Amino acid sequence: MFSRGRVCVEDIKTGEEIPDDPFLKAISRPNFSQSQQDFLYSHEFFKGTGNNITRVIASKPNDIDKVYSFENLIPSQIDYNKINEFDDFIFAKSDLRDVNKRHIVYKMNDKPHDVPLSELMFFYDVTNGLQPKNRFRSPSRIDMLREPLQNIREAQKAKNINLRLSAKHIISSGVTSAGEMTDGLQPGEKEDIERRFMDKDIHASESNLSVNSLANNMSKLMFDESCASDLTKIATAYGINRDVLSWHLNGSSTYDNKNMGLLDWIQNSIEFEGEDWAGTFNNYFNYIDQGKKIKLKYDHLPVMQIIKEQQSESLKKKAETAKLLMDLGMTGKEAMTMAGLNIDINGK
Repeated sequence: MFSRGRVCVEDIKTGEEIPDDPFLKAISRPNFSQSQQDFLYSHEFFKGTGNNITRVIASKPNDIDKVYSFENLIPSQIDYNKINEFDDFIFAKSDLRDVNKRHIVYKMNDKPHDVPLSELMFFYDVTNGLQPKNRFRSPSRIDMLREPLQNIREAQKAKNINLRLSAKHIISSGVTSAGEMTDGLQPGEKEDIERRFMDKDIHASESNLSVNSLANNMSKLMFDESCASDLTKIATAYGINRDVLSWHLNGSSTYDNKNMGLLDWIQNSIEFEGEDWAGTFNNYFNYIDQGKKIKLKYDHLPVMQIIKEQQSESLKKKAETAKLLMDLGMTGKEAMTMAGLNIDINGK
């Protein structure tokens, strides 16, 4: 869902979009192997492991006009070197310049590359600096979800074993609790059974036999219910609404509830992630100082049209209320204020 965002740049004063801003051109093709959507997807995926580090490859750092490409660095190939070692606060720009000279070591096909902090943007899954030497590192929500993830893995493994054993049976003699054989088939029953099933490669026996499946009763083991319960815990940690999950898991959620769940997920989780991503780019390229702001918007998604419809319906009801109040003798301004309409009609 995060990667479906629409990147734009707005003028801070007017709120109008700037369609020809150089950042839009740079992010539309971030590097030679990824589209904008691929780039956003890999960002969120890498960040889910705890951190994503984006490298800005440019002839001049912090200058969007000099950017060649953006690269999300593979977390497993990053050596943080000594960039996390701080024994004092940053008090001046000169201190920050010294910090930016530090570098990580990034391996590409086992070849190490020193990359200075001045070329890097850091994104965190939870928050950075939770430990003394982790100024640029964050734990992952996956760390606290290991148990439910392992539960799902084990439940699926057990279910797979039972499915493979479901066609296998064990046959034993029908022995009573007293240890005696029970009566076998009556005369003619053996031939009748074989005649009924002779096309199925089944042969009846005159002995009393007990046939048992090697698989457990899976409905009693409740593998699917266990997985759904653990998956809900995982989804909750990432802000995914229960109705969205239920709709895709078992269809128990209604279509309307699913849409409202999507709205809740986008507004309370995805948009927050988008603000964090865009805010980091704004800081790196000093866009706020230039009077403009990079944004990642989701108002174009079909489900977001529900909000526009609700706003339109609300405005219609307020207008009807204002008209009713004016018919009762209020001035236009008084009626508008009472109805909650913020429209300047010059006191009429």
